[in-house]
Amino acid sequence: MNNELTHILLVEDELAHVEAISRAMREHDPRVSVQSVGTLRDFVSAVALAPPDIVVMDLNLPDGSAESVLTFPPETGAFPILVMTSHGDQGTAVAALKAGALDYVVKSPEAFAALPRTVDRALREWRLRMERRQAESQLQQAKQELERFFTLVPDMVCIASTDGYFKQLNPAWEKTLGFSREELLSRPLMDLIHPDDRENTIREIEKQSAGQTTVTFVNRYLSARGVST
Repeated sequence: MNNELTHILLVEDELAHVEAISRAMREHDPRVSVQSVGTLRDFVSAVALAPPDIVVMDLNLPDGSAESVLTFPPETGAFPILVMTSHGDQGTAVAALKAGALDYVVKSPEAFAALPRTVDRALREWRLRMERRQAESQLQQAKQELERFFTLVPDMVCIASTDGYFKQLNPAWEKTLGFSREELLSRPLMDLIHPDDRENTIREIEKQSAGQTTVTFVNRYLSARGVST
């Protein structure tokens, strides 16, 4: 366990199992908080009052299956859920993993004794998943902001590929030059540049490809009306 207090919610209706698991967790780290409930209904009430760091839940409870409270992928839930199954029930456990359990253990005295290490491993996996989810969310937000910039900026902004065609362009190109988006995407960028400016443009592109930066670079474009802009 880390230096912070870990709140474990144990959902199990067998009192002997509750005692064995709670004892193993306390012996591993006396600071661990283990709260136990015996039904899905009590589970829902408990997490509403105080969301746990992790849930250890019997797969089959008196009022239903743990699968009913799982989400897939697991990191879309509020906390990780580790399920426990009986011997010979591995097929059901695999189904629970597909439904959103982070991990599972088969009930036995040995498994109960090893549960603190299983919980530690599950919490590490959970943190990695949450960090990855946050990174993906930030990447998606950055992508949305870039798309918004492309849409709203009044200047002509584009990204061109090495073959000279547009990969992305903003609506200002259509508005300024009078070509449709489809026409612009189907033509090499160089075809839109005024003939007198093409040689200079090629030199500037080569300089930028070599890592040289130009503070100001201006060229003219041909519009659908046949005039330069």
